Amino acid sequence: MRCRYCDNDNIVTRPVCTHCGEEQPEQPDVPGPDEDGAARDGAEPSAVAETWKSVGVAVVMFVALVWGGRFTVTNWPETYEAPEAGAAAPAATGDPAIGGDPAIGGEVPEASSAAPGVPAADLLAEIQATRSRLPDTLGDCVTLNSDLPVLREVTEERRAQAESAASADFGAAADADALRSALMEMTRASLAADEEYIRWAESFVATDACSPASADGGVASANTAAENAKQAFVVLWNANAETQGGPTYTWSDF
Repeated sequence: MRCRYCDNDNIVTRPVCTHCGEEQPEQPDVPGPDEDGAARDGAEPSAVAETWKSVGVAVVMFVALVWGGRFTVTNWPETYEAPEAGAAAPAATGDPAIGGDPAIGGEVPEASSAAPGVPAADLLAEIQATRSRLPDTLGDCVTLNSDLPVLREVTEERRAQAESAASADFGAAADADALRSALMEMTRASLAADEEYIRWAESFVATDACSPASADGGVASANTAAENAKQAFVVLWNANAETQGGPTYTWSDF
């Protein structure tokens, strides 16, 4: 131990300086190895440890920021660029094969014309065949029960023929409209006459009392209207029968 007065070294255990005789200060207690380790264990973390801890936190935050940045860039919505003023939009083709849609700005196909009706010559042949099924005894009280089922079937056939007449095809006939109108009138009048016969028959079928259809005013009036309509059509048809590819007729054929 160095003396503080004469600055000479002395033996530590002596209380006075061997050179100048001055008293030496007491030496502080030096903790042993175990005491020093215990003191270090209970001490606060060193600056080095705190530094490494800060570095670790910084690394974790850096990794989080980098990962978050990658996620943001990957999922960032695409920027919408509005078209410049006056720029023309691409025209739709209307072709389903290349994505065109006629219902959305595409070319709308022209509406197809209605399907042509049955040829007039064929329809007239059918009307004549139906007429031939009517019994000659129609309107007679004796055959009332047997004639009524056939009359009902004929009436349904004539109902369908009246519907077909509205679209009958008369080809390129100059007076096709007049022919079609006359045919419609004839088929409707014939249907009305048949319905009057059914009304007459059903009014007597369940009773023993019966009067002939010729005495019924409704039947007589309907028959007259049907005969007139048939005659009017036949006149027009026979004038065009050759160009229509069909035979000529008399009104009683229908």
